[in-house]
Amino acid sequence: MALATVTEGSGKALIKHVPLYKQRWRVSEADLHKMSSLFGRGWWEMFARKIGFHEEVENIKNGYIGLHNWVYQLLLQWSSRYESKATYRIILKALSELNQINALHDVCKLLHAQSEPGRPLPSALERYSDALKSKYSEYKLKAIVDWPPPPAENIVKLAMIGDPKIDDKFIGDMTQGNVRSVLNTKTVIEPVDLFQRIESGGGKVILLEGAPGSGKSTMCWYICKQWGEGTLLQGFTHVLMIELRDKTIQAAKHLVQILPYFLGHDNRVAEDLIKKHGDNVLVILEGWNELPKNLRKESIFKDLVTKGGRSPLQNAVVLVSSRSNTTVDLQQYIALQVEALGFTPDQIKAYVEGCFESKGEPDRAQKLLAIINRNPKLRENCYLPLMLIIIVHLYDCSKTLPESFCAIIIELALSCLYRYCKENGILDLEDSMVSLDDVPSQLQPRVYELCELAYNATVNERYSFSNPQMDGLGLLQNVRSIAARGSSVTQYFLHSSLQELCAALHVSRQPVPK
Repeated sequence: MALATVTEGSGKALIKHVPLYKQRWRVSEADLHKMSSLFGRGWWEMFARKIGFHEEVENIKNGYIGLHNWVYQLLLQWSSRYESKATYRIILKALSELNQINALHDVCKLLHAQSEPGRPLPSALERYSDALKSKYSEYKLKAIVDWPPPPAENIVKLAMIGDPKIDDKFIGDMTQGNVRSVLNTKTVIEPVDLFQRIESGGGKVILLEGAPGSGKSTMCWYICKQWGEGTLLQGFTHVLMIELRDKTIQAAKHLVQILPYFLGHDNRVAEDLIKKHGDNVLVILEGWNELPKNLRKESIFKDLVTKGGRSPLQNAVVLVSSRSNTTVDLQQYIALQVEALGFTPDQIKAYVEGCFESKGEPDRAQKLLAIINRNPKLRENCYLPLMLIIIVHLYDCSKTLPESFCAIIIELALSCLYRYCKENGILDLEDSMVSLDDVPSQLQPRVYELCELAYNATVNERYSFSNPQMDGLGLLQNVRSIAARGSSVTQYFLHSSLQELCAALHVSRQPVPK
């Protein structure tokens, strides 16, 4: 990359070209001396703060003369204090955050030129960890519509669920399951509190519950991405994201079959993880409610949760995300239960304003917020990030909004079908569909096939499918498997209520029994 063309944000791109195993090396004393000439007078003290050594700056300035000596002593004393933790990765990250691209470029060149004699080659587990971090750091949130964007910067509010307050012993003994969870105490916590509990919870199981669209999957992927970028949960050597809706995953019997981004890696990785009993490993079982009933009762996933003798990773921390209607059988294994609360009113306001300000239309944001605040039925759905995205999208398309949840879902279906028709030349731009009865005749057989699929899945409590030949008509989202052996694609409706709507349409078309 030519330095003349480097722009802000290029720091991460430079770092990505340095092998992660080299970034983990402790900085050599020779390189400390070379690096000391790269620093500028205007920002070396900010660098000291970034590496957590700013308290020594005044002592260094009083004891030595000249910028070169100051920086060298800073780096030397930092390396002596932190020893093996004084790695190139810390320096690269600090330079990137300060946007000191020239210095970062030169440090990267130093690392590229490093020879490896005397340094251990990375093990299979280390190479796999590097691969996971690289993949997770590249992950981008999937948008269900073209606009607005997913609320990537807004991490949903969380509540820690405590023991139920039931004064009457008889009632306490008799109250079980979901009814019991209603009586539980809830304490609002920040995401950082959850992360701290995850990192300190060796061998424990943590349950993250929430309504559809409340941000559970976003939180799980946020954890992976931040770990991959080196900013979160660095006490874990491996973070294993296991998407339970994936049909490849559901067919798995052994650990090696569920490892993410594993294709091409040494099979010894799974064996080594098992030998370590999952020490310093975080397993994320994303979407427990997506598993078929039989797999929720007996499978490798249940073994990971129960921590019994059949668990391949008994000492791993396990984070399970799920809707609350399928977690009753897990309660006895859960050490910490957290609920995704969705957006606060302030976050709703900030997200809507941000969406329309990005389009240069701030007045429309205020009009939409006024509509939401006037309609309690509309307002009560906006705390769910996914529903808020849908509401903003529909308002942008039609300039008005339906007044009920059901009408919103119908409008979403029509919007998706209309976009599909336009993209495939089925409708002229002036044509429109005001109800599901207006679907073009050439699409009706495929719509009815999709509705039958939705009905059968709903009856069997399934929310994902694996049928590459199925034309989703814009109502289905395709997700490629990240599992060990598969390149399969799993499909699911953009919103669970869309599936229920299609299922209801299928029922409505059945003949009435005489």
